[in-house]
Amino acid sequence: MLNNRLVRLLIPVALAGIFFLTPAPVGLKPAAWKLFGIFIATIVGLVVQSLPEAA
Repeated sequence: MLNNRLVRLLIPVALAGIFFLTPAPVGLKPAAWKLFGIFIATIVGLVVQSLPEAA
């Protein structure tokens, strides 16, 4: 059970890391690209339920 929870926690973190390490597309500011990565990681984190919703 701990291993499953750890995987669900690492999925959004890894996804955000990908956005932080890749360059922003042409015409998009790097800060906006990173913010988009945080937004997507948050949505994925809610979908995979890495933490309880009350947290």
